[in-house]
This record gives sequence, structure tokens and C-alpha cells, in this order.
Amino acid sequence: MASVKRFADLFFTTYFVMHIFITVFVDSQAILPASLYPLPLRSIFSWHISFSGDYLMRDMPPYFKGLVFAEVFLQIPLFFANAYGFYHEKRWARTTGLIYGVTAATSLVPILTDFLYSNVATKNLLMAIYVPFLVIPLALVFHVIISYSETQPRNLKGRKRA
Repeated sequence: MASVKRFADLFFTTYFVMHIFITVFVDSQAILPASLYPLPLRSIFSWHISFSGDYLMRDMPPYFKGLVFAEVFLQIPLFFANAYGFYHEKRWARTTGLIYGVTAATSLVPILTDFLYSNVATKNLLMAIYVPFLVIPLALVFHVIISYSETQPRNLKGRKRA
């Protein structure tokens, strides 16, 4: 069982490291001035929009800007903390992982609902791109809940109960 937990921890570590780069170099372009990004990064952003038909990234409705703002300024610190915490098997990573998992999954609900009710030709592609960012945080929530349930309760002085 320990090897499965370790595999999951390393999977989530990889996810958080990957997400740091995606958020800093691509997603943040939805709310920060284009002048902050070199041309190759702006090209990746434009390519994503043209390839996927991502009308939310293209049109940036206010609710979507708010979600991206939360990702950039609230979730990026959690990406760093969780990448470190899960890699080094820190107990506190279960708490920061739970915080991230719940907020990320919650933020995907309005985005996926928007796609679901849209009439764009690339609806299925958009769902395929975004659904993993709902599924992985939910898997993280279940992972940390299971990790909590497998630990022995402690008394108020921090000692394991007999």
C-alpha cells in the first residue's frame, strides 16, 4: 500500500510542477498584459485558442477572468507548496492538497458547464482539455482523505493514542 501512496504522491508532484509552467506561461496571459510575455509564449497562447476554439480564453468573460486571477494569485503558491510537500511526504501537504483540490474542482464547474451548454464545434475538444483539471484535483481530494483516514488519531499532546 505504501508504494501506491508513493506513486500517487509522485504523480501529484509532477502534476503541480507541470501546472506551475502552464499557469505562469500560458493561463496568466488571460489577465496580465501581453507585453510581459515573449513572442513564443504569446504564440502558444494564440495557438491554443485557434486550435481548440477556446472562446473563454479568447473572449475572457468577467467570471473567467476571476477564475484565472484566483489560479494565478491563490493557486500558484499552492502548486509550489504541494509539489514540495508531496515529493518530500510532508504531513501538511494533505491540508494544502485538500485546499487546492477543492478550490480547483470548484472553479472548473462553471467552466465545464459553460462548455457543456455552448454550441461551439469544438465543445468535445474543450471538454477533453479541461476535464482532467477537474478529475485530477478530485482524485487528489480522495487521496488526501484516504491518507488522513489511515493515520492513527493523536491526543492533544501529539502522542499516538493507545
